[in-house]
Amino acid sequence: PLPSEPSPFLVDVCRLLKWKLAPTVGVMATASCAVCIIAADTCAYIGGRNLGRRPLIRVSPNKTVEGTCCGLLGSVAAAVFCNWGWGCPAYPAFALLAGVVIFAASLLG
Repeated sequence: PLPSEPSPFLVDVCRLLKWKLAPTVGVMATASCAVCIIAADTCAYIGGRNLGRRPLIRVSPNKTVEGTCCGLLGSVAAAVFCNWGWGCPAYPAFALLAGVVIFAASLLG
């Protein structure tokens, strides 16, 4: 049981994603995002360092196209791993989409 009444927004999101409404929902979602961001940054760094040839953008000369591709793969793999490990996000297709969106956000900011 939850210690207090959840917001209607949280109830709707959990219903949409087929998550069981429990106190751990927020922890799983936050941990999944953190794992995806760490995987994206780590894979982008390693991929760019080892494979990087073509610069991605002039504003950030150390970012490479190859590092970006490795970061995307790392973020998507982490999202699929989180989906497999603890069911967050609830669907494999949503896990792929979440990995791409989280990677895009981590690349921009």
